[in-house]
Amino acid sequence: LFKGAHWILCPDADTPAEHFPRLHELVTSIGARVIALPREDHDEAVAVVSHVPHIMASSLVQLASRHADDQQALMRLAAGGFKDSTRIAAGSPELWCGIAFDNKDALSDGLDEIQGIIGAFADALASDDRASLTTLLADAAAARRALPAAWVPSTERLLEVRIPMEDRPGVVAEVTTVTSSVGCNIQSIEIDHVTEDSAVLSLVLTDEGDIGQLSAQLINAGFSVSFSPLTAKEHTHVA
Repeated sequence: LFKGAHWILCPDADTPAEHFPRLHELVTSIGARVIALPREDHDEAVAVVSHVPHIMASSLVQLASRHADDQQALMRLAAGGFKDSTRIAAGSPELWCGIAFDNKDALSDGLDEIQGIIGAFADALASDDRASLTTLLADAAAARRALPAAWVPSTERLLEVRIPMEDRPGVVAEVTTVTSSVGCNIQSIEIDHVTEDSAVLSLVLTDEGDIGQLSAQLINAGFSVSFSPLTAKEHTHVA
């Protein structure tokens, strides 16, 4: 539940500024990793990478079951690929029914989109279009091979980002969601209050994500940003 697991926190304009750093520290201290997302983005993301795949896995098992003969010869022919891609279909129906209806809108949109993708494969077959089918397969294969085996950040290459900010509702949520959106991982977060109405937000980042995009998006959002490299030893001293 914790070690190496991703915990998604969804701060918004009503989240008190100090609450996110406190919860972030708690979650990361027990070995988990934090992703900050707006609630709507969270729902869309988990629909694509979790909820739609569960429905697809269940659909594949339904398809195979309908074509299995009395001796279940088809099921005995099912190789590792089929078992791997349908493993999640064995999950609790009651639990997944609840999940599906809790995220009904995003899941419905995802299912509509996947129907269109499957339709593109079907159209290529129907029109004997080998080039299009090869392109569809190649694009998917390349994207799958590009996934890293594991996201393991270096603990020796840390970067501190200091952001002077107006102490207003939602400012921490704005910065942290931008940071997550460009793939950067926040190792720690602190708020140094300068006056009653101003503060400096300090983020320590691992060596992940697009720092250039982070800088550009924060500047475009009206923030002033400074970066300085840290070593793991310095970060321990600062903390």
